Amino acid sequence: MSSPNFLNKNYKNILDYIYQYGSFSFAEKGFTDVDALVFAAFTYIPFENFLSLEKPFKSLKIQEACLEYFHWLTIDYFRDNFPDWMQKSLFLALAMVKSKRYSECLITDFTDIFSNKKESQFAALDIQISDNDVIVAYRGTDTSVTGWKEDFNLCYQALIPSQLEALKFLNDAFDRREYQKQNFLICGHSKGGNLACYASSFLDESKQKFISKIYSFDGPGQVDEVFHSKGHEAISEKIIHIVPQDCVIGALLNHEKISYVIEAADKRNLVSQHDCYTWKISGDSFVKCDDRTPFSHMLENTFNDWLNKRLNQDEREGLVNSMFEVIIKAGVKSSDEVFNDSYNFILKFLRRLNKEKKSDKAVLKKALKSLLLAFKASIPVYNNYQKQQKQSLKLTKRSA
Repeated sequence: MSSPNFLNKNYKNILDYIYQYGSFSFAEKGFTDVDALVFAAFTYIPFENFLSLEKPFKSLKIQEACLEYFHWLTIDYFRDNFPDWMQKSLFLALAMVKSKRYSECLITDFTDIFSNKKESQFAALDIQISDNDVIVAYRGTDTSVTGWKEDFNLCYQALIPSQLEALKFLNDAFDRREYQKQNFLICGHSKGGNLACYASSFLDESKQKFISKIYSFDGPGQVDEVFHSKGHEAISEKIIHIVPQDCVIGALLNHEKISYVIEAADKRNLVSQHDCYTWKISGDSFVKCDDRTPFSHMLENTFNDWLNKRLNQDEREGLVNSMFEVIIKAGVKSSDEVFNDSYNFILKFLRRLNKEKKSDKAVLKKALKSLLLAFKASIPVYNNYQKQQKQSLKLTKRSA
């Protein structure tokens, strides 16, 4: 289930976009949806390892931040197991470091908060990209077990720690500029997309009017209290929710209306589809699809039916806590262990589960049974979408 080697790709992605349009400033070529993804991907660079987290943050240009990154990387990272996500962030920094479009943009704030105790993983950047334009970009889930646990907590918690931090960070970005009328663009990939929408929803109305666009790149949706709030309704038309063909993450919970679907490489590999470096680009735009796949629609129906109808809040909480307790006791340190070697992870998980108390086994067994029932009930959804897409294809061929 691991992502394909992006160095061997036969399609254009955000790296190609940077090299093709990097010689144009934002004044010469306007901000595009692909630019928003570039900044969302930029947040995954581990700035916390080489930039000061003291406040007030000492501003620096993107070029300077990239050079700090290169200096921090030692031969050990290349000699040992250099993780896939870090390879990609390195190539992103190499593309941006001397790009006219990005290199002079000023990073005016960066925050990183990580706590195993609070089950919180959060990071965000505030970047002045022109005299009048600001982008606030939220990092998605990292590879830590804590980061993934916080994501799963969305299944039963009305509020997770990162959402509070996201709102605080966005308020600080506005307050830092005081009465200057700036145009704000908010973005994030995966959990970062959820944070972008959440923070924008609970921003004061006087500040919301200065937000022009909010990008959620395959980000999970919101719980009922947020999705149906007055603040969310006020900014819902500004949200650009973009997902890949085989979207799963971006279809969870009460998700924003999907603006359009992107063609991604390595179809049916759900991990790869979520990886924004596999999203195809033509010219200065994403390659768009008419709809998500029938498989994606079926999984959306399965998980939402399972979580919202077949499990109550206490059962969802018990499931998440029991599952991650077993994962931690099994010695899993990173999500890479889950996705890059799923077979060994399952064996590890089952071996550890056999040692757990009966109550934990019962919780997981009941949840798995209800998931299988939800999956079975969603098969007609798959068949229906498959039939619709075949009919649409026939009509297209006839009219051609």
